[in-house]
Amino acid sequence: LAVSRGRLSRLLPMALALGLVSALALLPPVAPFPMPASSASRPLLRSRLGARTATQLTAAAGSAPSPTPPPPPASVGRLRRLSTASKVSVASVLLSTFLNLLGFTLTLPVNVALREHFELQMGASFGSLSSAYPLGTFGALFLWPRLSDRVGRRPVMALSLGGIGVGLALQSWAIYSRAPLSVFLACRFLTGCCAGAGPVGKALLADIGCATGQLPRFMAWRDAATTLAFIAGPSIGGALYTASGSLATVIGVAAAGSLAASLIIGFLASEPDSAPPPSAAA
Repeated sequence: LAVSRGRLSRLLPMALALGLVSALALLPPVAPFPMPASSASRPLLRSRLGARTATQLTAAAGSAPSPTPPPPPASVGRLRRLSTASKVSVASVLLSTFLNLLGFTLTLPVNVALREHFELQMGASFGSLSSAYPLGTFGALFLWPRLSDRVGRRPVMALSLGGIGVGLALQSWAIYSRAPLSVFLACRFLTGCCAGAGPVGKALLADIGCATGQLPRFMAWRDAATTLAFIAGPSIGGALYTASGSLATVIGVAAAGSLAASLIIGFLASEPDSAPPPSAAA
C-alpha cells in the first residue's frame, strides 16, 4: 500500500497514544495511599478517645476504695449560743467603752474655754492642750495590751479605766485650784498613759467572739458604741458647761464616767474559759 508521507505523520502519534494506554491498562492495581483524617472527623476521634479514657479511669477508681473526706470542724458554719456570763461581759465592755469615750468627748467643746482660763494665745501653748493626752496614749498602746496577755483582760481594763478616771479628777482639781498650765498638762499626760482600755476591751470582745463564732457582730457593736460616744459627748459637754459655767464640773463628770466604767468591768465582766492563748491571737 502506498501511504503518503503526510498521512503517515498523522497516524504515528495516534498509534503511540494507543500503545501507552494499552500498557497502562495491563499494569497491576496499586493500593491507595492512606490519607490523614479530615478536620471534620477529628472531633469525633477525640470524643471517642476521651470517652475511652474516662471509662478506664472510672473502672480503675471503682476497683480501688476511695478515701473518705475528713469531717468539717464543729465550729465551722455554726454559732454557739452565748452564756449568761458572756452576755453580761459583752454588755459591760460595750457600756464601759461608751463611758470611757464619753469622758473624752465631753471635753471637746471646752477647749476654747481652757484657752481663756489659762490666758493662752493661738500657738504652740494652745496646741499642747490637745497634744498632751495623745502623747501619753502613744506609750500606753504598747504597754497595756501586752500586760493583758499575761495578767488578763478584765483586771487590766478595770485598772486602765480607773487610772483614766483619777487623771480626769486631777485635771478637774487643777482647773478648780487654778494651777499653772504645766500642772494641768502633766495631769493630761498621766491620763493618756492610762488610756489602754480601748485595745484591751477590743481584745476581750475578740476572745469571746472567737469562742462563740460571733466576732464580726461584737466588733460592729463596739464601733456603734464608739460612734454614739462621739455623737453624744460634745452635746452633753456643751450643755453642762452652759448650765454650770464651770470647766471643773465638765471634767469632773467625765472622771465620774470613767470610774463608773472601771467598776462595771471589775464586777461584771468575765473572760471566756476557751479564750485563745496569746501566741495564737498574735
